Amino acid sequence: MSGGLVKQEFMMLKHLGVVAAAVTAFGVSAAQAGDLVDGKKGLGFTSAIGGPAGLAFDYGTGNLAIEGILGIDYFSPKDGDASKKIVLGAGAHFMALRAEKAAFSVGGRLNLGTGTAVDDAMNFGLDIPMRVYWFADEHVSLHVEGGIAIKMIGDKGSVFSAASEGTEMNIVSPITGLGMTFWW
Repeated sequence: MSGGLVKQEFMMLKHLGVVAAAVTAFGVSAAQAGDLVDGKKGLGFTSAIGGPAGLAFDYGTGNLAIEGILGIDYFSPKDGDASKKIVLGAGAHFMALRAEKAAFSVGGRLNLGTGTAVDDAMNFGLDIPMRVYWFADEHVSLHVEGGIAIKMIGDKGSVFSAASEGTEMNIVSPITGLGMTFWW
């Protein structure tokens, strides 16, 4: 139950962030996606297809957006033991197609997660995300991602999903990753 409550709270915050970004887009000027990430830094929130969700740090160089993700979940029930989870993701997204206010990228990401909610489990994963970016203006972008996610799960269970020991693979997973980035 504790993991479900934390997940519900994150989903609510994620949806509020997307709505807030969409509202700000109504009064902005046209952006050029080709020049928006080159040489810029980004800070935002993201939910990756392979599991990591949290604060995202980005750096754009040419057609490449380099990204790091840090997510921390902590739940302390009134009765019982507290649970915590730390997830990390590191990868890059190549902007293969770009338009005036949009871009399509293909990338790669390595994921690492650990947590006490599932008996001190440590998991590794590899994503091949395909993202669609929409640039509301030169400083704000929203994205959705789908793609291939591979998770290696030890005998203590998964930090990233409800799967048990083994390998979990989502090929052409549905669009589940949402995010927003502020670029400067």
